[in-house]
Amino acid sequence: MESLTDPTQAQPPSRILPQLLLAHPQNWNVQERILLSLFPEQGGGHVLPQSTREMVFVDEANSFHFYALGEPTPERNSEDRDRDILLPKEPLTPEQEQLHTPHFSPSVFFSALDEFRDEEESNRASTWRIGDALLYGEVVTSTQSMLERFLRALPAPIVSLASDQTAGRGRGTHVWISYAGSMLVSVTLRVPVKDTASAASPDRFIVFIQYLFSIAVVDGCRAIDPSRKWSDRVKLRWPIDICGEFPSQDSSKKTELKKIGGIIVESNICDNIVDIIVGCGLNIRNPPDASLAALANHDTQDPPDLRVERVTAAILAAFERIWSSFLENEGLGFEPFLDRYKSDWVHSNQTVTLITKTTVRIKGITSEGLLRTVPLSSAQGNQYIDLQPDDNSFDVIEGLVRVEGR
Repeated sequence: MESLTDPTQAQPPSRILPQLLLAHPQNWNVQERILLSLFPEQGGGHVLPQSTREMVFVDEANSFHFYALGEPTPERNSEDRDRDILLPKEPLTPEQEQLHTPHFSPSVFFSALDEFRDEEESNRASTWRIGDALLYGEVVTSTQSMLERFLRALPAPIVSLASDQTAGRGRGTHVWISYAGSMLVSVTLRVPVKDTASAASPDRFIVFIQYLFSIAVVDGCRAIDPSRKWSDRVKLRWPIDICGEFPSQDSSKKTELKKIGGIIVESNICDNIVDIIVGCGLNIRNPPDASLAALANHDTQDPPDLRVERVTAAILAAFERIWSSFLENEGLGFEPFLDRYKSDWVHSNQTVTLITKTTVRIKGITSEGLLRTVPLSSAQGNQYIDLQPDDNSFDVIEGLVRVEGR
C-alpha cells in the first residue's frame, strides 16, 4: 500500500523490537499448539521449558529466536536477519502490558473480540477463531513479511499486529508509511483445494478476498458506530482502497475522498493447500486530516472510542463472519456479497476514460473479479470491457491495463 501523505512527516524507527506470541485468555493453549507446530520435537506436555535458548526456527531469510518473557534479548535493527519472539507463560497482567506492550493492550483487544463476535462462528472453527492467536510487536519490519516467513510452518489462522513498521509493504512495489494510532494487521488463512466439479478454483476465490476484507472494514466501522454518525462515510475504491468522504475545501463540491487505508492479499498454493495472507493498514487516529478519527470528529461533539484494539477487533470479527459465509457458499462466488460491496463503493455509474481513449461507464464486478464497464459510444453496440488493475490505485488511470472486450 502506498504512503498516504509526505513520508518525511513520519519516519519509522530503525530498531526492531521483540514480538510476543499471545492467545485469547479463554483459549491460552493455542500458544502451545503453535509452538508444537514449529518445534514438534518438544513432544507432549508443556512446550515452554525453563530456558528457550535452543528454540530457534530458521528459514531461508531469517532466524527466529524464542525466549520466555523476562529472558534478556539482544538489540536488533532492520538489517538484522535474526528476530526475537517472547513467550509469556500466561495472559499478561495490566502491569506487564504497561511494561511490554505500552502502545497496545491485548486484554482490551481480546475483550473487544468477545464483544463483536458471533457465537455461532465458534462451532465452525476447525482450529481456533480469527484473533485467538496473536503475534504482536511494537516495532516490526512488516506484519505481512513476518507471517510470510512462517507461512507453511504455522497453523492458521494467525493474526500479526504491530504499532509501527519499518518496511510496511503494499501492492506491487508500493510501501506503506505507518502512523501512530494506525491499524497494521495481517492474518493467515488456509484453505484446502477441493477436487470436486462444483468447487471454485483457487484463483477464482483468491481474487475476491480483497473485496471481502473491504466489506469487513466497513462492517467493523459500523459496529463501532452503530448509529452511523460517521461510518456511512467510509467508502471503498476499487480494488483495494479504503477511503473517507470528507468535507471538501473546494467550494465547487461538497465532499472529497481521501484514502485512509488499503488492503494487500498474497497467496501460495502447494500440495493442494492454499495459504493466504491478508494485510490491511488503516489510519485510525492519525494523520489529523485523513483518518477515522478525523472522519468521526468532524460532525460530533462526542468522539467515539476509536482505540486501535477495538477497531481491529471489530474488523476481524466482521471478516470472520464474512469469510465463513463465503467458504460455506463458495459455489456462488462473490454474488451474495456483490450488492453489499457496491453499496459502499464510489463507482456506481461512474464514467472513466481508459488509456485506449475509450470512455466507459462502470457497472460492477464480474464473476472473475474484474471491473465491468460498458462503452458510452453507441458504435460499440452491446459490448462490455472488463478491466484488471496493475500495481496502481484506481485513481491512476494507467492502472487499468488488461482489457477484455465482449
